[in-house]
Amino acid sequence: MSKRPSPDPVAVLRGHRASVTDISFHPFKPILFSGSADGELRIWDTFRRQTVSSAWLHSAAHGIVALASSSSLGTNKFVSQGRDGTLKVWDFDDAGLSRIPSLTIKTNTYHFCKFSMAKNQSTGLKEGEPSKDCIETEEAHTNQSCSESSEGLPYVALSGENSSEVEIWDLKSAERFVRLPSNIGHNSSSVSSKGMCMALQLFVPSESRGFLNVMAGEFEALVCATVPRMPWDVFAHSFLLLCMVKGVMTKCVSSNQNSVTKVSQFYEAQVILLYIAFLFLLYAVSGVLSFSSLADSLPPVTRASPSTCRMGFGYEDGSMLWWDVRNPGAPISSVKFHSEPVLSVCIDESCKGGVSGAADEKIVMYSLDHSSGTCVVNKEITLERPGISGTSIRPDGKIAATAGWDHRVRIYNYRKGNALAVLKYHHATCNAVTFSSDCKLMASASADSTVALWELYPPRT
Repeated sequence: MSKRPSPDPVAVLRGHRASVTDISFHPFKPILFSGSADGELRIWDTFRRQTVSSAWLHSAAHGIVALASSSSLGTNKFVSQGRDGTLKVWDFDDAGLSRIPSLTIKTNTYHFCKFSMAKNQSTGLKEGEPSKDCIETEEAHTNQSCSESSEGLPYVALSGENSSEVEIWDLKSAERFVRLPSNIGHNSSSVSSKGMCMALQLFVPSESRGFLNVMAGEFEALVCATVPRMPWDVFAHSFLLLCMVKGVMTKCVSSNQNSVTKVSQFYEAQVILLYIAFLFLLYAVSGVLSFSSLADSLPPVTRASPSTCRMGFGYEDGSMLWWDVRNPGAPISSVKFHSEPVLSVCIDESCKGGVSGAADEKIVMYSLDHSSGTCVVNKEITLERPGISGTSIRPDGKIAATAGWDHRVRIYNYRKGNALAVLKYHHATCNAVTFSSDCKLMASASADSTVALWELYPPRT
């Protein structure tokens, strides 16, 4: 690493009275959201470097755990999570922040695991332009990046009421539709013995053909899973075949009305019953069969429906699991990169790798092989002092950052894993770090009640 002096922030945002627990850039606008341990939210103008609006969204006794703004919610909404067991969706505009949430979900979760909004494979976006789900092709595969979709993916993943479980909720219906692990199978008890879920991320890699994925970082495991979808085109094909059979029988009946009528009616009824039985049998075993060709024929929004989810999460003992929701009783694989609870997991924009931080002295950069269901270490970085609260990867996949207990923000070359800088502005534990969607700004949040803005290695324009 270079011996050049540590760069200073381009701006320091002051106004919070308590530890700043989480921060999130708006996907399109020059806006930054910050939340603190006393329940206060502040909306900052990153151009003018001043507060636009502020309000107490959660009680001071519980505080704000996490914040997120996503294009899937629209341009004037964001989500907050408190340790009061609620997840709230808020509206804001130029006049300020709404005082009443547009949606409140009572999750009954009271731990420190931050929720995650769904990310979906898409091409680059312009301001105000909704993202489009990507269909994997050989030509476009290497150029596609993972960003939050505005087309039918208003989903959040969070640690469940049972702290060893992970749940996915639909923000439109305010309903929970996935819980992992299920109580089915003997492995559910072994998973619960791993401890609490402490970090997670929801995403859709191109290899999943539209299957929604959640990378969760709990205290110990990483999990990815897939939920099957009802094969609607099988119903359509079967209906057409029934019509053809009926047409043939109608001709037979018309040619010999007296002798064939009863026989044709009998066989027509038998064919209908057989196809109904076949369809129910096909759906019953859909957890075993792979409907890849059917998934490819579905439109992007349909393929990213709640019933097509994959999920990943980590646990308290430092291990990481990978699940397929079609088989919720047992994980696909299990790895253990950390010796202490996993506190942060971040997936890169290609959805083929990520970074994890924990209560130990390690930062791990890893790759994900979706075809084989494996997670392999690319780079393991050992720190002098333990404790990483947050991790983030810049949207262009070049820079990774970590927020440490030692008051430091560390910057790495994500592709090579070598250290680039150590930022020493904050005077207390760094709780979170994040990048703007245009890659021009990075923000760090600290227990010293400040938010720092940084301009580091700006992308070439």
